[in-house]
Amino acid sequence: MNNAVNEIHHCTSPTSSEVLTALYIGHLLRSKGAFRVLELANEFRGENVVFKIAGEFGDESEKMDFLEEIERLELNNIELLGRVDGEKKATLFHMSDVLLLPSYSEAQPLTILEAFSCGLPVLATPVGGIVDILDEKTGRCVPFEDFGEALECILLKGRHYFSKDCKKKYKSSFTNKLFKDNCKEILR
Repeated sequence: MNNAVNEIHHCTSPTSSEVLTALYIGHLLRSKGAFRVLELANEFRGENVVFKIAGEFGDESEKMDFLEEIERLELNNIELLGRVDGEKKATLFHMSDVLLLPSYSEAQPLTILEAFSCGLPVLATPVGGIVDILDEKTGRCVPFEDFGEALECILLKGRHYFSKDCKKKYKSSFTNKLFKDNCKEILR
């Protein structure tokens, strides 16, 4: 049975911009792939792509390692946003071009479902339940070593290319109503 999330509503539509936004929302841990986002930002140095990173660090040691890596790589295409929720999270989903999820392990991440509800394509590693919900119509599911090429492909096609299919997948599989109906069916 699939997870479910509330649809994220927002009053503005995505705006076109010369600078593209790759978004990471989650715990800022090595196991969640947060450090991989830094590798990707380094690969896209000099491109018109900003990497917005939202979330909380697991501990002070992980935070220091992360900040030192940004400094070591001399990354200037990173924005650290801290923990986000509510309207700020909705704004990020609606104003970004792709959600990044380069995890080493996952179940069925709610962040992907939230992204789909906003029409935001997802680039993720093929771990856990991700392989069951992500396809070429909603983004890409590839090993991390192929993230650079896949990110370039998604950004070239543009968010609008994926948006309708992302929303369709959300509405057909991941709404709270569907989740409740499935629970009732199981309990019969």
